[in-house]
Parts: sequence; C-alpha cells; structure tokens
Amino acid sequence: MPKDGKGLLPVDAMAAELAAQKSGRGRSKIYKEISDEHRAELVSADIRRKADALAEQKGRVELSDINQVKARAQEYLSACAESGTFPSILGLSALGFGCSRQWVNDYLRANPNSESAQYIEKLKDAFADILVNASLGRSADSTMGIFVLKNCAGFRDRYELEPVTTAQPLGDTVDRAALEQRIAGSVIVDDD
Repeated sequence: MPKDGKGLLPVDAMAAELAAQKSGRGRSKIYKEISDEHRAELVSADIRRKADALAEQKGRVELSDINQVKARAQEYLSACAESGTFPSILGLSALGFGCSRQWVNDYLRANPNSESAQYIEKLKDAFADILVNASLGRSADSTMGIFVLKNCAGFRDRYELEPVTTAQPLGDTVDRAALEQRIAGSVIVDDD
C-alpha cells in the first residue's frame, strides 16, 4: 500500500483498507472458523489423553473387593476435581476400574446386594447430582445434562395419569322430555 512521506497510509489507502475489513476481505479467519478449530483441538487433546491413559492401564479392579472399588473411585474423583471434568460412570469404568461400563452394569445386576454394588450405585447418584447442580448453575449444558441423565443415569420423564371419575364429564344427563319443553318455551316463531 502506498504511504505518505512519514510512512503513514494516505486517506484513500486507509479507506480501502477499512472497506476491505468491513466486507470481510483482509481478515484471516472469522469467529466460527476459529471456534471450530479450537473445538477440534480440544476434542483431539481429549482423545489423545484418554488413549494414553487406556494404553498405560494394566489390569482391572476386582469389583467384589470394596476396598479396591472405594480407593479407585476416590482417585477417579480426585482426578476429575483436579482436571475440572464432570465425573461419570463411563469415565469411572474405563479410567478408574479398567473395564467397560457394561462390565460394571453386569456386576451390579448379578450382585445387587453386595457392598461394592451399593457403593457404585451411590457413586452413580453422586455423579448425577453433580451434573444436575452444574446444569442448574449453568456450568454444564442443560440439554446435554438431560441427555446424559436419561441415557446413563436411568432418569426418565414422568407422566401423571389421573383416574377417570364416575361422574359424567359433560355433566348430568338431562331428561329428554324436559329438554324438549325448555327448547319449545325458548323458541320464538314469527309467522308474519
């Protein structure tokens, strides 16, 4: 761009630059492109962290051993608090216990009265409570919170059904002869 004797842009060059910026030319990227790139970087970093953690993990927690279950659950919750991540049964299963969520759920169904099963159920409720509070406080997306609670925590919409009453919904039935008499008395016939 041409410059004046002091190295500054002349008015016509400044006007052209401002017009280019206003029309979108001259910008390297718009907000959506930058946001999409940032989101992709976050997702990629999350995938790499989880892949590395799973690769490092050897063995699996014996779910019938309440001491192992409690210790790993506390470690998982500490890691979530330190990283600012919402805890979930998905993360606890994979990263904390070294098994799948399905494995944990199978254990819970097969051993519902065991001390470990009762503790894991309490953990699931605590995870749901954390997500509810975060959604109410707008620290988590409420739509995603609803989705996770319904699909991972067993929550569901509740329908209230009222019993049908024995009374007639449109009122008591009227005697046909009385109705004809009322109509006959209210109709005006004009014979003119």
